[in-house]
Amino acid sequence: MFGSAERREEILKAMAVFSYLESETRELEAGIQRHWGSARQDAVLTHRVRGKSLREWPRVGEITEWAALSRLKFSAVDAALYIPPAAITPKGRRMLLELARLVRMPYRLEFVDDQIGAFEEL
Repeated sequence: MFGSAERREEILKAMAVFSYLESETRELEAGIQRHWGSARQDAVLTHRVRGKSLREWPRVGEITEWAALSRLKFSAVDAALYIPPAAITPKGRRMLLELARLVRMPYRLEFVDDQIGAFEEL
């Protein structure tokens, strides 16, 4: 990490927030990847319940709960990216946003938002 000694504290704070947001974003993306394969068959189960399909309801319930918790996590990450903690200076905020831009976080979060929405429609 390069920077002046005077800015060390603000750089470390911005890096810590960025690392946290990146980790949370990756966790959301991994959850979507994990559940996406069964989403198509789950759509049928949630709109046409048959006796045989009732065995699948515990799994569908788990995915529904995951989607609700993921929506909450997404909302927190999205808000923290654009309204970072007050302890971060304006220069630290610019650094945070530049790091997020470099890893395409705003676009990735938009994609995550759309995909969580698809799960919520099940």
